[in-house]
Amino acid sequence: MPSSSLASPASPGPSERLLESFLHDMDALDRQQSNHPENAREKRKLDVSKAFSTAPRSPSPKQKLPSWLKRKQELETLRQQTQAMETRVVYLEMKQSSPGGGLNAFELHKLKSSALVEKQKCQEAQNENERLRAKLRLLAGQYEAFQVAVAAAAAFQQKELRGALRVERQVQGCGAQEFDMMERRVDARFHELDHAFTIMQQPMTSMDTDMIQTRNDDIGAVEFTRLELLPFARKAISATIWSFAEAGKFPDGENTIVSRRSEDSLAVSTRVTVQIECGGMVSIDTRTVMKRFVTPQGYAVMTESCSDWHVESPASGVWSHMTREGGCFVMRDYADDGGASPGICQTRSFLCLYPGENTENAQRHSRAESSSIRKVVVPSFRQLTIARHQFAENALFDTIRS
Repeated sequence: MPSSSLASPASPGPSERLLESFLHDMDALDRQQSNHPENAREKRKLDVSKAFSTAPRSPSPKQKLPSWLKRKQELETLRQQTQAMETRVVYLEMKQSSPGGGLNAFELHKLKSSALVEKQKCQEAQNENERLRAKLRLLAGQYEAFQVAVAAAAAFQQKELRGALRVERQVQGCGAQEFDMMERRVDARFHELDHAFTIMQQPMTSMDTDMIQTRNDDIGAVEFTRLELLPFARKAISATIWSFAEAGKFPDGENTIVSRRSEDSLAVSTRVTVQIECGGMVSIDTRTVMKRFVTPQGYAVMTESCSDWHVESPASGVWSHMTREGGCFVMRDYADDGGASPGICQTRSFLCLYPGENTENAQRHSRAESSSIRKVVVPSFRQLTIARHQFAENALFDTIRS
């Protein structure tokens, strides 16, 4: 068929006009056959058989095909062309929808490279998400640990606050009468200063000496004595130590309340916890009167105190005890055989630990609880004394040097 048979549907083409003419002829033929049905049917069969028998052969130039047969052939050709075009359209659609269809090698390589880059980005994003999840788990663990630490600090703060309140209640409960009694004891022991300065005049064999002695009497008191030389002037040391006492500066772990009784007298209430060797804990509540004296021989601070001991020991269980302590701390400018040594101070600290407030209690405790006193009270008191001496020396060095 010529190309004019594939005209656009906007105007009727030759194929449409041919089809309309064919249908018109067929209608006319049907009307003729309705008048002579039998003759027409036999004639049509004869014509069709002749047409098919002669179709493969080339018609002679003089022989002319019937118009309806010619139009039938043209219609069949058009139908074949339509099917071929539909097949072409389906093929093109399938080719367009298939991956990589219609792409050249360069474009296909470019798409593969882009896909590989996106795959790498996806893997990197997954790795980053895993890293962030691990970091989140770490931060969650740190947050939980921080919460535990905050809770522990809050509990410790509450414990310290309760201890401070307990000390304050002790000060309020004791009143002035107990401190008055302890100050009278200090005044009664004033004669001990002459004995202390006399002992200090003896030559020293070392820079510092510690001694612990137990009296051979019914009370069973224990004496702690320390002699030492400090490379500072006496006035500087005495002023620093008294300022510490006024400010209530004691080793860590102590709750202290200080009240001034006079220009040279202080009332101090403390609460301190000491760990003992067997794994238990000892809580010591102490009321103390400190009084300073300035004599021709030197400077002195005398103390008198009462302590309540609350012991929690795996060996002896939970029990309480009461002791009384008397102290005498003296200092003077050091002088050897050649004379005074400027800038060197000689100190002597003396503490006596009594098992109870009075003689009857002392005798009772010495008989019933002598073992506990030896194993718990005396070592704990010595540990506390050493800690306070070390704290005072470190504070002296830090304060005076600065």
